[in-house]
Amino acid sequence: MYRHYKGRQSSPRQDLYLIGSVHTNRFRCIPEFVPHAIWLMTDPILDRGNCECEYCAKVPQRVIPENLGF
Repeated sequence: MYRHYKGRQSSPRQDLYLIGSVHTNRFRCIPEFVPHAIWLMTDPILDRGNCECEYCAKVPQRVIPENLGF
């Protein structure tokens, strides 16, 4: 995880990111990471074709919370 500061130095916006691996981008929120975490815990061969996260499945980020009921 890392914290990214953006904006004015006097009052920057702080965004937290979770880095998956060299093959994935930065997860920007928990709902975005959940499908990837489920895949990591349940797929015995770790076939990325079975992962439903935004980065592995090439799904728009806005769809992830909708699929999880948020």
